[in-house]
Amino acid sequence: AGPLSPATLPLGADDPATEILFAADPAVAIGAPADGTQVWRIVGNSRQTEALRLDGCDLQVINRVGWDGTIRPPEPGELGWKEVVRVNPHEDVVVALRPVAPALPFKIGDSVRLLDPTRPAGVRIGSTPVSPFDGRPALVVNQLVNLGWEYRWHSQLGGHRDLGTSRPLVLRVSPKAPTGLTAT
Repeated sequence: AGPLSPATLPLGADDPATEILFAADPAVAIGAPADGTQVWRIVGNSRQTEALRLDGCDLQVINRVGWDGTIRPPEPGELGWKEVVRVNPHEDVVVALRPVAPALPFKIGDSVRLLDPTRPAGVRIGSTPVSPFDGRPALVVNQLVNLGWEYRWHSQLGGHRDLGTSRPLVLRVSPKAPTGLTAT
């Protein structure tokens, strides 16, 4: 990677999560400084158009940037908050992403599980030859991790999803304050 080339992280579906989001507070207005919205640039480097889904988040297309530098506004059908965005070949999509915890009538705990539940604890797993943080060789061991409210961001194309176009997305949700407490 350099100033004129994209940074590519060779992470597979079983590698540790790098996308850790904090659920937006529904009481905070969209656009306020602490509303939880992030801006992501998604690079379309596949040979065909893909529908990319980010579970647990609302997305809004800001613009599209062709690899020739042309900036295009979103099309009329792309306006508003969505869960799926179209990623075209040789085009980057710039989206506003807002993590949203659904309103539920029951409590959900965090997902604490092995990175790869199909393999025993302690074995080496992962496809990461180097650490995405410092470039040194990485050793990924199958261990218990807290994945918060575990979601995925993935391609809607089955073949791409099966070939690794799927990554964990961790949504951190603040627990509800305890009630009925007394002190003596």
